[in-house]
Amino acid sequence: MAYSRKMGIDYGDARIGIAFTDLLNIICSPYDTIKTTTLEENTTFLASLIQEKDVDTVVIGLPLNMDGSEGNRAIKTRVFGDALKAKTKVPVVYWDERLSSCEAEDILFESDMNWRKKKGIIDKIAASIILESWLASNKKGWKMEEKEIEKTKKASEVKTEEKEEQDLFDILFDENNEDPITLYDENDKEIVFDQVAIIPHEKQFYAILKPVSNMENVADDEAIVFLVEEDEDGECVLTIEQDEKVATAVFDQYYKLLEEDTKNKQ
Repeated sequence: MAYSRKMGIDYGDARIGIAFTDLLNIICSPYDTIKTTTLEENTTFLASLIQEKDVDTVVIGLPLNMDGSEGNRAIKTRVFGDALKAKTKVPVVYWDERLSSCEAEDILFESDMNWRKKKGIIDKIAASIILESWLASNKKGWKMEEKEIEKTKKASEVKTEEKEEQDLFDILFDENNEDPITLYDENDKEIVFDQVAIIPHEKQFYAILKPVSNMENVADDEAIVFLVEEDEDGECVLTIEQDEKVATAVFDQYYKLLEEDTKNKQ
């Protein structure tokens, strides 16, 4: 199954901020800010970007009033979004942007960038925040296939096989498990991993998994840190840890445990 990006848009009367996810829909990045001109010119330009970047969903910030109602700016945004959808045939969703501009301003306030440069990039940062917020709320996580494990029993010298479903929690926390783990990403693509370790960190558990075969945007021999969570149905869900500081801390903890284990065996 081919991977696709998501596009985030912060639409304004003067400027349009643009952001994209990566192909795995994990990281959101500011892309560009363009001037708002005519509806035809802007939607034509964005349609070319949508095709170039293999976008399958466009997320547009909706400027709601603080009481949640829609005013003139929201109506203009919906007109723009409907025109873009008609031109590209790509699904358009609207996302509450009330706090995105404030958050973008807070980010830039902490930087040493001068006022003119800040004004030029605030819209694309806002678009990235809109996209990241929508992505987080729609994150399904990576789940295990319904795995059946065959067991062999001996009874009166006759072998019988019985199958039982094993929960992903049981597999991850089974120290004796050496079988690969098959997961499905947000696009239902099947990916097989070898389990490296389960690491506790800051009152959470993290799984370090290594892809068995080549995985897009992942280097050979590179392991990935997943946050181990439980969804509303009680199922185990793995989500790739996007915070580099947390992922680094998990790896550091893993290496520390390896070092201690090596010392204990000497």
